[in-house]
Amino acid sequence: MLRKIRKALRNFRDSQPFTLRGLIALAAGFIAIDFFGASESDLVASMLGAAILCLVILSLIGTLAQSIRLKRRLTAITKLDPTLNISRAPIGSVISLANANCLPFFSLKVERRFHAEQVDSPVHIVSGSAEDSHTTLADRIIFPHRGFWKLESLHLTTGDQLGLTARSWETPLEETFDIQPPKVSIRPLPLVAASARTGDEINVSRERSGDPFDIKAYDPSDGVTRILWKTYARSGELVVRRPEPAMIPEGEMAIYLVAKKNDDHVAASFLSYLAQLRDRNITVLFGTDGLIDLSDQTDIPAPQQFCTTDEEIHSAISHSVWSRQAGSGKGFTAFLDSLERTQRFFSQVIVFGPAEGIWVDEILHAASVRSIRVAIAVAPSEVLPELFEPSYSSPEKKRASSAEAARSLRAVSLSVERGGGEFFICENAELAFQSAA
Repeated sequence: MLRKIRKALRNFRDSQPFTLRGLIALAAGFIAIDFFGASESDLVASMLGAAILCLVILSLIGTLAQSIRLKRRLTAITKLDPTLNISRAPIGSVISLANANCLPFFSLKVERRFHAEQVDSPVHIVSGSAEDSHTTLADRIIFPHRGFWKLESLHLTTGDQLGLTARSWETPLEETFDIQPPKVSIRPLPLVAASARTGDEINVSRERSGDPFDIKAYDPSDGVTRILWKTYARSGELVVRRPEPAMIPEGEMAIYLVAKKNDDHVAASFLSYLAQLRDRNITVLFGTDGLIDLSDQTDIPAPQQFCTTDEEIHSAISHSVWSRQAGSGKGFTAFLDSLERTQRFFSQVIVFGPAEGIWVDEILHAASVRSIRVAIAVAPSEVLPELFEPSYSSPEKKRASSAEAARSLRAVSLSVERGGGEFFICENAELAFQSAA
């Protein structure tokens, strides 16, 4: 509602060419001419009023002429630093303007307009002579959290440098930036795959029961007990028997993410754990709140409320930020139903979530209906200390905040224990190493 009101006020302001300062100057000019000049026969007041009106009219003519020319000729291109696309960090950005030449004593204000309004984006003022036609504006913008951020347009305002008149319009851009949560390395969690998938198999060097049959050339690391002496007596070559490589099925894990738009520390902890599982060749069946609402915006089929590839997982994490279900845990039932429909049955599901909120009860209830054991991995905000360390006005408030966080962790732990699940706390690996040192 407030957004609609602000938009209506902006539209009214942009529909007429005078600023508040211009309206005041216009009224002062008429008052000086009509009240003081005509009624009091004051020549000075009449000349001063006429000068003010002439200045306002000349500013109006210049603003209108420049706005018409810029609307027809100006083109804009925006670029974002592709090497740094994380939230809550300054990201280098460039706005390139062509044919953005301004008349003397006039200026052009350039402002980005995103679909969501929380982006910290600087406002640029371009001024100069008519010879300046190409302008490059470099700055840094900060996205408050992960997600797909849509840049809808550039809001351009031209006017005189005295601030008497202004004319605004929008230049559409339609660009989308995929902003990921900050990277963090968490300590390995004592969680193992809860099922095995048949069909997909990989080779691993494990011995199995039975006679080894592979015959290879002798290596000193094999020892003398494996040497085939009869073969050596006949051929004079040292060969050994080595164990046959075993074939074991690749593991699968079902992981669910509960994270509101400002819970980047939770998403970052999950992605760190995902990298650890990829190193062990474990397949992850990933789900999160809001995939039902966003099926038309992702590559995930509507009946399937989970994804497996890294590209799908990152896309789901970014898209789900804008869902009303984000951080509630209400999509967990649909996630379990989708797993069952695809003949994937798990005895344990891992859930990553924040230390605050009532999402734990929703998760435990859905799991108990299906007799599934859940392992809750809670990610406190301290996982990302550099980006999430708040500023406190006093040591007392800092201690109070720490005490509140500890109470939240205890409450979640008790809820998980009562529900028969397991409870883990994600820890920053670097901070844990420094503490141990």
